[in-house]
Amino acid sequence: MPPPLLVVEVVSSGSDSIANHCRDYEWKRQQYEWWKISEYWIIDRHRQQIVVFVLNDATYEEHVYKGTNTVTSQMFSTLQLSADRLLSGEII
Repeated sequence: MPPPLLVVEVVSSGSDSIANHCRDYEWKRQQYEWWKISEYWIIDRHRQQIVVFVLNDATYEEHVYKGTNTVTSQMFSTLQLSADRLLSGEII
């Protein structure tokens, strides 16, 4: 079965603990690289940012979006949303 084209993770609610950060930013990144998932996003309300990881060769290239920056996707090029809009939940 091929890997999904895009995975979107929302950072766990609660404190901005080291365990949450390690799980969401390090462990899952390693797993998704291993599974060769082309693109994955982290929606992080604690840090008020969207982090987009794009697989190039065998490693991820990281892009951070904040505020009014338009989040871009290689897999879904017509997607046009600002980081603020995604973080606020105003995507409908």
